[in-house]
Amino acid sequence: MNRFIASVKDLFTFDNMAGDPDMSKVVFWARTEAGWYLDDSGWYAPDGTHESEWKGLTPEQQLF
Repeated sequence: MNRFIASVKDLFTFDNMAGDPDMSKVVFWARTEAGWYLDDSGWYAPDGTHESEWKGLTPEQQLF
């Protein structure tokens, strides 16, 4: 996804997300676009910090 998402409304209408209000897709999209990565133990920020130790807003929280 190289398209710039201007608003949360755009996010839900892009790629047919409007019909599927599953927030896991939003979380996955926001975190992968921000450079986070996922493994069996959970999400990691680009600097290697596990999501359970993350201080501040996560990428999906910044959307709202």
